[in-house]
Amino acid sequence: MRFGSKLFFCSIFLFSASVMADVKLTVDSGIELIAVNGTEFNGSFFGTGKNTVELLNGDNQVLVRYSVEMKSSGDTEIESSNPHVLLFEAHDDLVLLSAPEIKKMDDLRDFDNGKYWILTGSSGESIDYQAQPLIREGFQLSRNYEQELKEFNRKGGAVSMKSDSSISDDNISAVTSVLSENNNLPEVMLRYWYFQADHKTKVRFKSWVLDK
Repeated sequence: MRFGSKLFFCSIFLFSASVMADVKLTVDSGIELIAVNGTEFNGSFFGTGKNTVELLNGDNQVLVRYSVEMKSSGDTEIESSNPHVLLFEAHDDLVLLSAPEIKKMDDLRDFDNGKYWILTGSSGESIDYQAQPLIREGFQLSRNYEQELKEFNRKGGAVSMKSDSSISDDNISAVTSVLSENNNLPEVMLRYWYFQADHKTKVRFKSWVLDK
């Protein structure tokens, strides 16, 4: 098999191993959803309500930040945690990410350790997760979170998103066989490119499909 063909079927395999999104993650009020699986999320501002995003079954990584209102010298100010990287596993579930009520700066500093997030499934059960603050030292006007997450994951660790290393010639041959049997390459490629798109593009695509 030529390299180009092999690379093509690797891409198809990565997609075909994933079906349509079966996990819906909602972040509670006060939580800003910054990035999902390495891609920046363009949703509503943290103060305007909850955000919901569709995810694939299995491991998922999100970058989030918690902001709370605190009173200081009679005035109300908004204080925010560092961005936190969370890694969790879920299947066919509605997942809610929330945080404890915080009223003091000391509590927010403790929360910044990354261990106090509350992740629950649709039945109310707690979902295990790994969490770590994504800290960047020094003065900064803005941050490139996608680049920071890429470097973060490259270094490895308990909260890193692992790359798929399970692709083999046998897997590629199996996908080739499935394609030959189904003879529906457009459908496979359509699904593949859907999952390569960012959140806004997916929303526009869904609207376009519903209008047809």
